[in-house]
Amino acid sequence: MKDYPVIRICLLFMSGIILQKLFAIDTTVLFCLLAISFIIPAVLFALRRTSENVLLLILFPAIMLSGALSYGFYQKALKPYPFKVAKLRGAVIWGKIRSIELKRDFELKFLLEADSLKYNSRSYRLPIQVICRIRDENRLMMDSVYERLRPGQFVSLKGTFSKGRQASNPGEFDYQAYLEERGISAIHTAYNTSDFAVLGQGEFSAVEEAAFIIRKSMDGVFTRYHTKNCAALLRGFLLADRSEVGEEVQNDFLNTGVVHILAVSGSNVLLITMIFSLMLGRLNVFIRSFLTILGLFIFLIITGTSPSVFRAVIMAAVTVVAFLCNRSRNVFNLLAIAALIILAFNPHELFDAGFQLSFSSVLSIVVIYPHLKSLAERLNIESVTTYRLLLFILVTFSAQIGVLPFTLYYFGKVSVVSLPANLLVIPLSGAIAYIGIVTLLFSYFSPWLASIYAAANNFISGLLVQITHVLGGLRYSYLSIGQFTLQDLIISCCLLMGYLVVIKKLDSLKAKFLTALLVTLNIFIFCSLDDKNFFPENELSLLSLDVGQGDATLIRFPDNTTALIDAGGANAFFDSGEDVILPLLDNIGIEKIDYGFISHVDNDHYSGFISLINKGLIRKLFKPAPDKSYPKDISLERFLKNKMVPVLYYRKGILKLGNARVYVLAPEKGTVSTGSLNDRSGVMKIVYGKTSFLFEGDAGKLEEGSIVKKYGTFLKSDVLKLGHHGSRFSSSEELLRCVKPDLGLISCGLQNRFGHPSKEVLQRSRNFQIRILRTDLQGAIFLRSDGRQIKTISWKG
Repeated sequence: MKDYPVIRICLLFMSGIILQKLFAIDTTVLFCLLAISFIIPAVLFALRRTSENVLLLILFPAIMLSGALSYGFYQKALKPYPFKVAKLRGAVIWGKIRSIELKRDFELKFLLEADSLKYNSRSYRLPIQVICRIRDENRLMMDSVYERLRPGQFVSLKGTFSKGRQASNPGEFDYQAYLEERGISAIHTAYNTSDFAVLGQGEFSAVEEAAFIIRKSMDGVFTRYHTKNCAALLRGFLLADRSEVGEEVQNDFLNTGVVHILAVSGSNVLLITMIFSLMLGRLNVFIRSFLTILGLFIFLIITGTSPSVFRAVIMAAVTVVAFLCNRSRNVFNLLAIAALIILAFNPHELFDAGFQLSFSSVLSIVVIYPHLKSLAERLNIESVTTYRLLLFILVTFSAQIGVLPFTLYYFGKVSVVSLPANLLVIPLSGAIAYIGIVTLLFSYFSPWLASIYAAANNFISGLLVQITHVLGGLRYSYLSIGQFTLQDLIISCCLLMGYLVVIKKLDSLKAKFLTALLVTLNIFIFCSLDDKNFFPENELSLLSLDVGQGDATLIRFPDNTTALIDAGGANAFFDSGEDVILPLLDNIGIEKIDYGFISHVDNDHYSGFISLINKGLIRKLFKPAPDKSYPKDISLERFLKNKMVPVLYYRKGILKLGNARVYVLAPEKGTVSTGSLNDRSGVMKIVYGKTSFLFEGDAGKLEEGSIVKKYGTFLKSDVLKLGHHGSRFSSSEELLRCVKPDLGLISCGLQNRFGHPSKEVLQRSRNFQIRILRTDLQGAIFLRSDGRQIKTISWKG
């Protein structure tokens, strides 16, 4: 360690940040301790009572305390969501625009330094940062607003002031926590451009305003000359904005292990560095290096100073400076210096996935690649091309080893095809970025040449997307590891670091291989010790999901058969299937749904199934008989036929699943003409042992009256999923008197515009002594039945 002094400082600084994260020590206490830690060695040194080595040892706590204090100040500056109520509809917010994101389809987004808010005739002082969104289907008006937007403007915006979506289902991403950790307290959404007003222009950095104008200009060129896919990729490669990259493309990139190329990172910054080196090749080395670093920081500003670009630019700049100072071989110290600079600006970066993936991949290449290269040299490959190709594969493999634990922790999957995918995708992505820059330059003086290069880029980007789609769509393109915890991450990293220490002392190739095998086996063994069975054997488990204003219930039967009753809704901004159900299935290790049930063809019940069916996750689907007078139903039937999903239409009958029974009570086969769409909902009763559950979709009082008349006391159930999200038009007294449930479940959106659940239904439930559980208040509701009794389980533990 004496050859790498900066590493010691960096590790101590990081340790301080971690300690502060765990224990949240008061900053005043930390400041006092830091002052003492500097005073003691200073006094001892002045009195010449100790050696330099002892003084350095005494200074170690000071470095650690510095890290803790920096993170303490960072935590102190964070401001939580300021209201007890999660949504304020019709609120007006005022403030100054801090930064503006590039335009998206039907959405504009900017960061506001808010100063005040007005709600229900009451004004509040709000010195917080808020993400503001304007959503309007009128593209001309959206374009007009976007052209007027400038950083530093004082604006007002009327809309819904709210929290970001929280983790209200197992495996779901906590967006509100993510925002608050980055100093953003809330989201404010307007649904009409007329609710936005510019009040004036305040003081703001001319550099940042110029950067925004350049970003807009570059994005305009990408959009004008390229296909949608190619323009979206160029946005990601050169402007650090992947918001327009489609969900399916992002999933393919994740499954093939190449998602890293969608963000501006080391490879992109390396390309920019190489371009500057070629352009300035004839200049003095010091001038060339200075201009290269300057160019990198200009690139950083143009890309919006995103964390991933900042990390890459700092690492590149440190490398260039080290080269000038003749210290370029000390790679470990370079990494430590880069990490210290980044953490000094933002100590929270230590807990960011991008920071961990960036440094673990580079560190892994530095440590592992030399060993692999020495093995390659023993092969005595004569072909230079083959040898270089092998080295490229080994570099990629080295990086994959380093990021593997973090990939499993953050994404819950490991790509099996990442090596061949990276071998193909990295050169193609570099070509796309390079040709994109050339197209950009030509667009200002030769549109014809720009269009020629753009056409080539469109072809290459199409090829890249197709490659990732084919590889990502393979049956075993990736392995899902749903329960890879923080404990597993720490164990894996410790074992990998232990292996890297031991391998230096091993000369035999066989010994190195056996040690690697032993470490791999230990990782799998230790990481499986804390795995929990989310759905116990021989029990019926029911998970009523929080999908906002919609319905979705996942059921695991005692024979391990799975069913999904409804799948919530989907729109351009939120898809229950993609955003809630898929992460849940990955988290709890369910590969496919055996039976899907669409209660009725209403957007908030069936649309979430679309993304699940597109991924081949539904084996068989039940739904009401098609209604030829309803366009959505006809469109759904066509989609199901194209996807070759086996479809069964509701008819009175029994589905036997192990010891459980599913009784389909309504609608009758072929019933499509009478009543409203809601009154043709599928009604089902599930019985396991002495316990039972009744589901009625959005059935209204008409259908409820019909099933009460037909089935009478057979409807008696322990649990009732109240109809139509607790609407006053469902859950009639007649039904409740017949069912006599102990527990009632209501699935609805938080403070939804329909007023669900209605006060009438809640009062009715109290009258019948029904205990109500609501997804809008409690999040996902987890019930288990052993056939004798039903228990409510806390899944958050």
